[in-house]
Amino acid sequence: MSRVVLLLLAVSLAFIPAGIASAQLEAPEGLLFAEIPAEVKSLIEQLYVSPEPASQVEAANKLAAMGEGAAPAVPYLVQILSERIDATVRDAVVTTLEKIGKSDPKPIIEALKSDRTQTRLTAIKILEVLADKQAVEPLVNAVLRDSAQTVRDQALQVLAKMAADDPSVSDKLIATVEDEKAKPVIRSRAMKALGHISGAGLNLDSLVAMLGNEEADIRLRCAAAAALGRSGNAEAVGPLLEAFKSKKAPIRLWAAVALNGQSGSDVITALTNALKDEDDRVRVRAADALAAVQDPKVIDPLTKALADENAEVRTWGVIGLGNFSDKKAFDALTSALADSDVAVRVAAADALGRTGSLEATSQLNGLLNDFAEGTEVRVAAARAIGSLRDSRAVPSLLGLVDDPNPTLRQWVVSALGRIGDARAVEPLIGALADDDPAVRGWAALALSRFRDPRIIAPLTKALEDPDAKVRGRAVLALRVASASPQVKAALEKAANDPDPEVQRKAKQVLGANG
Repeated sequence: MSRVVLLLLAVSLAFIPAGIASAQLEAPEGLLFAEIPAEVKSLIEQLYVSPEPASQVEAANKLAAMGEGAAPAVPYLVQILSERIDATVRDAVVTTLEKIGKSDPKPIIEALKSDRTQTRLTAIKILEVLADKQAVEPLVNAVLRDSAQTVRDQALQVLAKMAADDPSVSDKLIATVEDEKAKPVIRSRAMKALGHISGAGLNLDSLVAMLGNEEADIRLRCAAAAALGRSGNAEAVGPLLEAFKSKKAPIRLWAAVALNGQSGSDVITALTNALKDEDDRVRVRAADALAAVQDPKVIDPLTKALADENAEVRTWGVIGLGNFSDKKAFDALTSALADSDVAVRVAAADALGRTGSLEATSQLNGLLNDFAEGTEVRVAAARAIGSLRDSRAVPSLLGLVDDPNPTLRQWVVSALGRIGDARAVEPLIGALADDDPAVRGWAALALSRFRDPRIIAPLTKALEDPDAKVRGRAVLALRVASASPQVKAALEKAANDPDPEVQRKAKQVLGANG
């Protein structure tokens, strides 16, 4: 891996951004009594306690020159990457670890036993760069047994990459799965890990065998289904379809989860049949899976799902129907606006917005102005109207700019901005003075859609808003007129705003315009 990548790696591992000058650090606990060569110990101490980056770099370089002889320093080198150190020091430490690891990765591997989570994560990153086969077993152990989820996930990512060229990764995981003496949670993690391995490194037969083993622990069988789904291997589809015949609902459930997004005719048929399953959870996951399919063949089953007694099944049904402009889908969605469940009505409104059909405007307008309806549903109607960008909705939206509910006002001004009708300019300027900062921020973004001289003065004034997010959005909105001397002067002032994010945005806008 290139030197540049290694430097980027070092930066990503730090809690404190590179470039901040080093402060004097305390020598690591236990260093004084550590049984390591005196010269190595002295250089480690210099690396930590010297207040000068140049002196710290000198210590790191001397350790690098020692090669394998500096192996006892590895835990301390890994640890210092989590400290507040100068960029040049970080560079030197990474170089040292690289040189030591290439000659002998064992000291890096040993860092996986550290009590510090960040140290273990750092060691995994360095092992990824080294890509040494000696790291396979320790990384497998980290995937299966580390107490921190972040460490397990990071180790798994590295293993998945190594597995493409090293079948032993898959073999070790399979051995754990087949080890009946291992704890179920460990075997389950091994099974899930197999699902992240693709290509030649994945042993599908083991996963299929576990999924079909009626005597196996149910957790392992479910994990096998999930792993087969994540593998993305076409040969996994058949066994997953077969799993729908299981008498155990969790197996059928995980078969549906594993097939989420698959669009083959056999898969659609199986998921459609699963919508009739006696178990609510299976039907939910089947509807979820069908909702991810873009094939018009799913319109009929998703429409029928809207009659399910379970509201979550109906919710996924309307979400899926929002992918189509078909009249049958449209009619089903408009009917769902009257569903007894709030979540279904919200999803139906959002789905109508995604259809792109302007025929939905009148129904959504009615929902928007239904004061007996809950705020969530009215907000979804405003959001959907904004997606459709139909100017016929502007009068209704203008009538709600002063609605008592601030969340609704946010989405009303957002919709007005997306539609871009000139009638909205003055009301949106007025919304810059709203009591709610979120509304003011949305109003600023909405005004950025207009090329109207009336917006300049109000947006410039918004650069003095007490809320930093509003000021930041006003900066972005003023991009449309940043060539104006008046606006440029206001942006230059914003480049010195107390809030660093506002400063960044102002400088970005100014830079884009020379």
